[in-house]
Amino acid sequence: MALTNPKAILFFIAFLPQFIQPGTFQVQQTGVLIVTFAGCSVVAHAFYVLLAQKLKRHLNSARRRKNVNRVFGASFIGLGFSLFTLKGGAA
Repeated sequence: MALTNPKAILFFIAFLPQFIQPGTFQVQQTGVLIVTFAGCSVVAHAFYVLLAQKLKRHLNSARRRKNVNRVFGASFIGLGFSLFTLKGGAA
């Protein structure tokens, strides 16, 4: 799915060339950069999985889930109120 994402394609077109030295074997350099980026992506996603597993253990009780729902609900209300009171909006 990321291969057809236009934002990802534009990111790589803009980001990678500044790290490739002209006059050298550019395919190898590009490959190293892509493998490095993919490795970092795998590590980040693995971190998200481990974090989700830890949170799952802590949110198994109904009481804790209810408290988390209240916190997120209050934060959404606060964000909505701050958006409502902003001056110079688009409308």
